[in-house]
Amino acid sequence: APRERSLLSFVLASPAPGVSPAVLAERIHAATGLRARTAPQFKADTARYVTENGGVIVRLGIMVGIAVVVGAIMTGLLLYLFTVENLRAYGTLKALGASTSLVVRMVSVQALLAGAVGYGLGSGLSAALGWLMVRIDQPYLLVWHTLAATAVIVLLVCLLAGTFSALKVVRTDPNIVFKT
Repeated sequence: APRERSLLSFVLASPAPGVSPAVLAERIHAATGLRARTAPQFKADTARYVTENGGVIVRLGIMVGIAVVVGAIMTGLLLYLFTVENLRAYGTLKALGASTSLVVRMVSVQALLAGAVGYGLGSGLSAALGWLMVRIDQPYLLVWHTLAATAVIVLLVCLLAGTFSALKVVRTDPNIVFKT
């Protein structure tokens, strides 16, 4: 057999009653010069190795990135289409004397409210999924950096979609109400 097959990766050892795993690991290292790890240390080392040397994290990052881009495009498009579908209503408001700034504020509040509701639902569902995953002993980590980055992306999408929607409403002729 090739040399790789006869290499020993690790040995499991159990401490005697009254000896902690950390003390046993120190004793093994002192006696043999080999690296001895407790179960949590071994778990952390394995996770670090997979993160640094495996392609799984990169693939997950690409999938999440694609999902974010598609979600942002769909969100912005739906907000814009909602505004376009209701141009007659905005035209009616303008025909009744609503100022351009009032109509722009209405579109802005709609965009920010939609973003806040979407962000809240998404974050809540993600946290609930994480809670369920941890309960069935599956790895899940939701850190504040992820929530902050998501909030920034949602805000940018809302601002961009709101801006395009507001421009469409501002350019709308109030006479659209009287056209068939």
